Amino acid sequence: MLVELSIRDFILIDRLDLSFNDGLTVLSGETGAGKSILLDALSLAIGGRGETGFIRHKKDQAVVTASFEIKNHEMLESFLKQIEVDFREIEQDGLILRRVLKREGSSRAFLNDRPISVSALKEIGELLVEIQGQFDAHGLMRPSSHKQFLDLFANHPALLKVVGEKFLYWEKCKNRCEAAKLELKKSTEEQEFLEFSLNELEALSIKDNEEEELVQLRSSLINAERNIELINSSIGYLSGEKGAAIILSNVQRSLDRISIKIPSVVEAIDRAIVELNESENTLARIADEMNSDETRLEEIEVRLAEIRSLARKHGVPSTKLPKLAEEIRMKLKKIKSDDNTIQDLEKEVSDSKVAFRDLATELSESRKKHGKRLEKAVTSELPEMKLDKASFIVHSTTADESNWNIHGCDEIKFLISTNRGSTPGPLNKIASGGERSRLLLALRAALSTIDSVPTLIFDEVDAGVGGAVSSAVGKRLKKLGVNQQILVVTHSPQVAALGKHHWQISKSDEVEPKTTATQLAKDERVEEIGRMLSGEKITAEARLAAIKLMEE
Repeated sequence: MLVELSIRDFILIDRLDLSFNDGLTVLSGETGAGKSILLDALSLAIGGRGETGFIRHKKDQAVVTASFEIKNHEMLESFLKQIEVDFREIEQDGLILRRVLKREGSSRAFLNDRPISVSALKEIGELLVEIQGQFDAHGLMRPSSHKQFLDLFANHPALLKVVGEKFLYWEKCKNRCEAAKLELKKSTEEQEFLEFSLNELEALSIKDNEEEELVQLRSSLINAERNIELINSSIGYLSGEKGAAIILSNVQRSLDRISIKIPSVVEAIDRAIVELNESENTLARIADEMNSDETRLEEIEVRLAEIRSLARKHGVPSTKLPKLAEEIRMKLKKIKSDDNTIQDLEKEVSDSKVAFRDLATELSESRKKHGKRLEKAVTSELPEMKLDKASFIVHSTTADESNWNIHGCDEIKFLISTNRGSTPGPLNKIASGGERSRLLLALRAALSTIDSVPTLIFDEVDAGVGGAVSSAVGKRLKKLGVNQQILVVTHSPQVAALGKHHWQISKSDEVEPKTTATQLAKDERVEEIGRMLSGEKITAEARLAAIKLMEE
């Protein structure tokens, strides 16, 4: 229950503090006095939209604080637990919501002086207060909200929850299946390329680190070519026309022609010639061996070119080619096995749809059953709302599959017939503004014992009606006040007279006008209701009429 509202520097309000009690509280005042400003301020405090235009002229910020008394509110307890707020302390000390709106456009929210997000503030506010105008009626004019009204009346949250879970699982299965089909289609389209690439890789049969080994071997073979040149040159020095062997042979022939024999020298020259021949043979053999590696060098160059070309083609380092081959093998294997996977996923989609549909059907039956009860409950309220010729219809149909959602498969519409025998039609086309207001009250009366929102605020819900109808509206508001705190902004004296508490909203005639609020005692209420009956000049007859209205 809302117990206090504190407003600072909000539009026409510089400083205003209001206290509230249970039952029906009336807010009245002349047009333009600022009644709707109070509701805008309260809306800001409970997470409504904030804009710099709300800040009073020449002020830097606006601050609105709403204080609540909390008792036995399971939905609020559950939400506060999510944001790690101790509900027992809230029950003991109360709940204070505060919103600060800065001139530069920033906005801050607090729960018992603890900073919270504006979205969290809004969720808490929706659990505590519902502000309803004549034409929004919390979405009563919007068919999309009718399902929520019916579900609130049916009171089947557990069934709603499991239907939502089944729908989300069905959606998850569909998404997984579609993703798998898309992947399979993409893979199948590149299967031919993958097979060709794998054949290339397997034909090349690249080994780990092969390129590095080939580069090293090529470097060694390129050096061998230079060595062959040097060896052939050395052989030329040994056995060429001017080589060491020819020179030694000439020396040997010269020594043979002299008369003096020098055996030691001759033997040494013979040995040198033999060793030179052996060295020449050894060098020739080594050169031949090296010449045979030239073919190997060509093979290495070709191999390196093939490896590097394939690496460029696939955009990977050559060291990754063996791994790439394995990855392609796995892709091809997966493509062959994906057909079976798709079949399994399609079965999972079918099974999850059936599971959702079965529970959604159960939910539909519950809605139909409680829809009949809601029709009777609302229709029974209509005579008291001076709509005794009207009938209220809950129309239920199965939506197209494309419109199924976490709330099931149903399309729910509230229809009304304002005269016996007339065809029921949509509320916004059949009912007038006053009739909609009364229908809202009848619907609220039907939901009053199960509605978890403790405070309902009606902004001129009696607009467009008068006399006995206004009195009927006031009586229904008063009756609603037995189970919930009701605040009503009204211009109707019949409604104002039935309030348990009464605030008069007025605006000063100063250079900078200010909106003020005064809680009225009984005599003051007589004056205010008399004003509402007769206008600016309050007559004795108006006072007597006001007293009579208050005594009803």
